[in-house]
Amino acid sequence: MIRKTTRSKSFICHQRSSIWRKCTNLRTLKQIHARMIINGFNSNRFALRELIYASAYAIHSTIYYAHQVFAQISQPDLFMWNTMLRGSAQCRKPELAISFYAQMERGYIRPDQYTFPFVLKACTRLSWVNMGSVIHSKILKHGFEWNKFARNTLIYFHANCGDIRAASTLFDGSAREDVVAWSSLIAGYARRGELHMARWLFDEMPEKDLVSWNVMITGKCNSLMNDFTLTE
Repeated sequence: MIRKTTRSKSFICHQRSSIWRKCTNLRTLKQIHARMIINGFNSNRFALRELIYASAYAIHSTIYYAHQVFAQISQPDLFMWNTMLRGSAQCRKPELAISFYAQMERGYIRPDQYTFPFVLKACTRLSWVNMGSVIHSKILKHGFEWNKFARNTLIYFHANCGDIRAASTLFDGSAREDVVAWSSLIAGYARRGELHMARWLFDEMPEKDLVSWNVMITGKCNSLMNDFTLTE
């Protein structure tokens, strides 16, 4: 059984209200949360989304407060689940995202195209290849492999700590028009020390951006530093 959750607007296009844009630290966050409770907004779906977004993602180092808040919400929607995954994946302990996803599975929450990329980003940061491969299979199972966001995250994962051949296959399949995919694959080859492949891709790249230039410069500098260390 898969439990359905209320679908919200695009996660990427989330717009914050003015009061939340002014919320920049834990103290202010707690003050706003207290006002929500006093004024009876603690069960308001829109207000709860803003609270979760602010505490899990927008404000630095408040992810644990976000987890406390989330635990008190009776029926969190998919936006809230994904926001918690996103914030957990980028915090100092990205394994929080993995355990949170396990909680999501136990609750039979139906994922969308944004769910797995956040988990995969945590796997990449942790270099958890096996778990990342499991998430790859789930992306295929749910039919999200053709989603741009999911595909680019897969390329990034495999290029950085998974199977570089899998990253190349994903890239060749449908990502050649996407500058993010180009940069991810170039970065993967550069980090592995395969600068000849990174340079070849960079030269083939139809439109170079700042990220791709930085990747090549960093890769070349690292290579020179390694050569210098070996000659000492």
